[in-house]
Amino acid sequence: MKKNNGISRSKGATSFIDLWAIVYLALVYSLTLLFEQSNIIVFALYFVFAMPFFAYLDKFVCVCFVLSTMSYYFLGADEGIWSIYTILVIMILLQLIINKKETINLKSCLTLFWLIAAIIMSYSRSEWGYSMGMFAMIYNIAITVFVITTVKIKKDTIVSFLPKITAFQLLSYVGMLLINGHYDGYGFSVSKEINHNTFGTSVAILSVIILVKIIFFKRNSFAYTLIWLLSIALIVLSGSRNALLATILSSLAIYMVSQKHRGRVISGWMKFLTALFAIVFLLGLVLPEFGIDLSRYNYVELFTTGGSNRTIIWETLSPLIWNNYKWFGYGPGHFCSEKMIISIMNLEYKHTHNTIFEAWGELGIFGLIPFLLILFFALKKGRLHIKNESAYALFGFVLFEFLLLGLGESFFANIELWLIIGLLLGGKKTFHENEKTEINDDEE
Repeated sequence: MKKNNGISRSKGATSFIDLWAIVYLALVYSLTLLFEQSNIIVFALYFVFAMPFFAYLDKFVCVCFVLSTMSYYFLGADEGIWSIYTILVIMILLQLIINKKETINLKSCLTLFWLIAAIIMSYSRSEWGYSMGMFAMIYNIAITVFVITTVKIKKDTIVSFLPKITAFQLLSYVGMLLINGHYDGYGFSVSKEINHNTFGTSVAILSVIILVKIIFFKRNSFAYTLIWLLSIALIVLSGSRNALLATILSSLAIYMVSQKHRGRVISGWMKFLTALFAIVFLLGLVLPEFGIDLSRYNYVELFTTGGSNRTIIWETLSPLIWNNYKWFGYGPGHFCSEKMIISIMNLEYKHTHNTIFEAWGELGIFGLIPFLLILFFALKKGRLHIKNESAYALFGFVLFEFLLLGLGESFFANIELWLIIGLLLGGKKTFHENEKTEINDDEE
């Protein structure tokens, strides 16, 4: 038995639940490859296999999160009643029933309740009448409320467990590419059903977790470094320019924060730039041999020419939203944004490809204000954790990655964004967030 900052844990129990998480993820991957649609039988199977997590809800939240990064691909991981998130809620409710003395503080969720009101208001005024979009968004936010108010996140879950299952998922992506991989003319994805940008985005989010593990939680750093390099290769193979740029910028932020903690800002800049140029040079030599078109990554040309259809969407919809939908939006859910784009511009785009823009378009100013406040509070919490060198800094860096990715993609209606917000704002912690003893930990 080992103690650390008031935390005691059994290595045997931790090892078992770590192994069981791998089994659980492997089950989801296998069923995803075998079946196309989730149902009550799959839900029941997932529920039974989730039982060992009953005493480790924080770890099950992490399992849900890594799957949510590509929720529309993994069977039973999309937003819906027969999903793993419903299993999480059921287990939370059972915990609350058993632990009747547990107090719940809902004051921290007032802006979330405001956002739910905005979703209902937008739906009631929407010409599209997309009820599933309304219920899906309310469902996502309800999950966030449960995570914030009830789930206790342990240090070991952040430092050890989450990186382990993240590494396993990245390695599994390689197998999925070999089994079911698809090239759509721009990049590779694990399936023809998944857009190459969606795949690249998932890898980019997971890559941040691995990099924080390497830099701040220095355990098995060589193995994790190889995994991180693999994630970069997967991002490049995905052909997602947005994911690659966001990963570079977030990696720079993570590295410079670590150097600031060590008082090596100038030398840190020199090392990072040297490593970056070396990687770019090597990729420039190797990737053309595999038929990868590197001209796609000319960001200077991309920005000067106005980019892809994303800028056309924003420029076209902005005046329309301001004149007709600015207060309450045109309706919640990606479907409403898709209908707007198709009806006005005749473009086959599923959403508006910007998280803030989509929040404004779908819910108007009445919904945009609480969403911006939620992001502000989450970023403020993340900055506090980074400043205090808390292990929770990992979630702050992941949210930063979401915001970078959100410049060219929309996560507003996606469960993965709301899960990371819940993990970051969570008020139930088992270690003191102001103790400078969590980051740069070499134990275990």
